Amino acid sequence: MTPLLRVDGLSKRFGAVVTADGISFEVPSGGALAVLGPNGAGKSTLLSMISGALKADAGTITYDGHDLTHVPAARRSAMGIARTFQVPRPFSGMTVFENVLVAASFGGGQRGHHAYERAASAIETAGMGRHVNEKAGALRLLDRKRLELARALATEPKLILLDEIAGGLSEHELPELIQVLKTLKAEGVTIVWIEHVVHALNDIADSAICLAGGEIIARGGVAEVMAHPKVVEVYLGAVAGAGDLA
Repeated sequence: MTPLLRVDGLSKRFGAVVTADGISFEVPSGGALAVLGPNGAGKSTLLSMISGALKADAGTITYDGHDLTHVPAARRSAMGIARTFQVPRPFSGMTVFENVLVAASFGGGQRGHHAYERAASAIETAGMGRHVNEKAGALRLLDRKRLELARALATEPKLILLDEIAGGLSEHELPELIQVLKTLKAEGVTIVWIEHVVHALNDIADSAICLAGGEIIARGGVAEVMAHPKVVEVYLGAVAGAGDLA
């Protein structure tokens, strides 16, 4: 199967600090890849290079058969790549609908009633319909996360990059978010998901990679990666057992 996203030899450094060192992987269309790793492993830098917010020092990014390595972020968004951020930063004084409409108009290039329709659809998919006229600044964390997702969906992505979207949610809130992501995957949206809440990935991710020091130290299924000795050592130290990571 031809991958929707192929990353080949991607590298990035900030002075003496290496945040990506020859990273390579593929994600098939409609697939979901989990990106694991401790803080400072280079996970968010990786998403920033894929989305175009950061320029890679070396390597190539191929998306839907197109070389994106030197394509600017706005063009990548127009081609169907969307991203959420670990800390949602909506326009607090705007309503949920206004926030998503801005994304549909400027991120997705929609105009007029098409932008309104796309915004309304994204809000419903993200489960935010009952909050459509609420100010974004008054939302609880789960709903801010959903709004972040709705803004990304308003651009009509083929590929969505999720940066710890489950972080900070309670065990009661988490299933609601996972159900939204299941719906997206069922609709054929390809997902690359950074997450520390590992059990949230089990129903979504088809495969996983783990980063440490800007390198991939393990790849495979989520359970397989989390049981890998190098991953156990990175997360908990060499004395920890793999079962502690479940």
